[in-house]
Amino acid sequence: MSQQLTPTQLDTLTELFNIGVGKAASVLSEMVNEEVDLCVPKISCSKFDEAAASLQRFTAEKVEAVEQVFTGRFSGVSFLVFSERSSFELVQRLLGSNIPLDELTEMEQDALKEVANIILNACFGSISDMLGSTLESGIPKMVTGTCEQVLDLARVSSEDDPVALIMQVTFSLPAGQVNGSITYVMTADSARMLAAELDNFYNQMV
Repeated sequence: MSQQLTPTQLDTLTELFNIGVGKAASVLSEMVNEEVDLCVPKISCSKFDEAAASLQRFTAEKVEAVEQVFTGRFSGVSFLVFSERSSFELVQRLLGSNIPLDELTEMEQDALKEVANIILNACFGSISDMLGSTLESGIPKMVTGTCEQVLDLARVSSEDDPVALIMQVTFSLPAGQVNGSITYVMTADSARMLAAELDNFYNQMV
């Protein structure tokens, strides 16, 4: 049976993620020399199949995703996913590039991986620091295709009954907003470990 997080655990996790995205926004603002705001307004937790269906509702287009593995007490695979158009817009705005909206070059893909690396490490680093856990990150890599191809269970996880956290991310830049999605796929055991650590953290705070 999949471990589901309680509303209190999800609220606590949302607060910890927003601390992380705040740090990421500060780094990105310095990188592009203009104000960048990031917000994760809500996190949901579901079985993997439901998460895959939810991601497909995010966009029916081809997507550009950055995949990064995290290992530790609640190991998992994270995906920062953008529609193809949103990924172009984000890279153009961050780099001030005038590349045509056709295909990401290697340089723009590297820029997108760097952005994802900053955001994902800030978010999961903040969570592991606040919970007193250790979480090591792998090397980010690009995955392109349909949502179904990005969240290919055979590639993502060999464990039965995995759990997924889904977070919508809004990038607010001077030129406008770009929306993305973070999905974190982990085993049921890792989800139970995360739930226990969130409970411990919450009980220490109240």
